[in-house]
Amino acid sequence: MSEELADSEVPSPTEYKRAFLELRPYHDNHLEMLRVHFQSPEHTITMSELAAAVGYQNHNAANLQYGTLADRLCNLLNKNAGHPTSRISVLVTFPKDGAQREEHMKLMMRPEVVHALTDLGWFARKPPRT
Repeated sequence: MSEELADSEVPSPTEYKRAFLELRPYHDNHLEMLRVHFQSPEHTITMSELAAAVGYQNHNAANLQYGTLADRLCNLLNKNAGHPTSRISVLVTFPKDGAQREEHMKLMMRPEVVHALTDLGWFARKPPRT
């Protein structure tokens, strides 16, 4: 499993909002990936599901692009986590329900990221399925 940011290292929603605004313009499908993840049930998705939703052939392409977005966020937020899975933890947390293959690992969007994106009003929330 990856090393995640310590609770004390997680930026505030205000810091995320500033960083998201400074990241403009967004590259490739980065904004679309954020939207799909944000609108996923409980803001949770696998890398395979994310890849399919934005039109990538496989989870590796989505992993590369989401990792690139996370790298850019880390730079703006002065989070210098070295390993790629540590950098993506600036956006997500990983469930503690056991090891899963990378493409099927659930990515839970950090509550601070959800809060920031909600405040920015960039994406409408999808209504829950009934």
